[in-house]
Amino acid sequence: MDKKALEKVCGELDLGLEHNEPKHELIDRILDHIELCQTLTEQSLTPPPGIMQGRVLRSSTVGHTQLLFATESCGRVQVDLPTLGISSASGALAAACVGLEMFRCDGLPPSQETLNTLRDALQSATSPPGTLELQTVAGTDDPSVFAVLHEATSLEEVVQALRAVKEWLCLDGNPVSLTVVLGCEGELRRGDRAKLGWVLAELCDQVFLTSNHPRAEPPMQILEDVLEAIRGRVPRHLGLADMLPLTQEVHIVADRTDAIKLAISSSTRNGVVVIFGSAHFDTQQAADVDGSVRHWLCNDRRIVLEALEVTKRMRNNFGSKGEDVRQRILNMSEVPWSNKKNKFVRHATLPGQSLHWTYDVHMSSKGEVQELL
Repeated sequence: MDKKALEKVCGELDLGLEHNEPKHELIDRILDHIELCQTLTEQSLTPPPGIMQGRVLRSSTVGHTQLLFATESCGRVQVDLPTLGISSASGALAAACVGLEMFRCDGLPPSQETLNTLRDALQSATSPPGTLELQTVAGTDDPSVFAVLHEATSLEEVVQALRAVKEWLCLDGNPVSLTVVLGCEGELRRGDRAKLGWVLAELCDQVFLTSNHPRAEPPMQILEDVLEAIRGRVPRHLGLADMLPLTQEVHIVADRTDAIKLAISSSTRNGVVVIFGSAHFDTQQAADVDGSVRHWLCNDRRIVLEALEVTKRMRNNFGSKGEDVRQRILNMSEVPWSNKKNKFVRHATLPGQSLHWTYDVHMSSKGEVQELL
């Protein structure tokens, strides 16, 4: 939106324009007006008798959905959900309505204590498996990276999920980067690969193309089909590159484990990584050296949790010495060792010798088995 359009919006809202006001100040003036209107609306949340109303607060962040519930007889209560997306907020409101009605059926009149009980129950809930499932490091109040595991079986589901996440990330007016890990299945829906590439180019900041059940089809051929669509999304010779906010980076990592761990470890502060995969399958279908399709061990949730934990440890141990340990930036030149005065110094003991420690099993000479994480 150009400056003239912003001035027109400010005039319609009667915000009192000043002469030659910069564009960024016009944007701040409009955002402040919207936030004020939102606050006044939240304060005037007055449902009719027998009805519960809810509203998502603008103070919601990626890992904390803040809802305001109100009833005519019980008052208000604020709920902090560890979920993501408008759909989870709608589901929480529906669950609260059902819970309130169950209290009525049991002969308990609605009260502020009833709302507090519902609030405590909702705040202990978790994301549904495979549906914008939010993953963070356990025991961390302010994680540096958020991973979202989502199971999509069609192009339409991928588009809906990306738009829902993108809309949610812009809720507070400070959008964060969106990284996506995605792979197309082999021998299925080959016509959707080009459309999928177009969607990734338009909605994502960073893309990691990887394998996902390639079966007997060569994995690199599948990746090339999607990559070609991303390359050709905008005709460069027409000078339209600046008109669409296309993805900034595209990484080709055929190994699915490597792709997930690389995407999470390279994510920016407060970045969101969406992994399109399975929340319950433990195997991937791929061909072996003889061309026979086999089932290989691969659990997306387990890999994500490992990557989040190791990324946190690496950033804490190898980052620049800032005042806040959570703001340290990972220095890849010092992972997991560095050369100081012709002497290699090991900084920490990381699980395994490579990215493939997910299913490593260590056995001692006494027959004791230790399975890592």
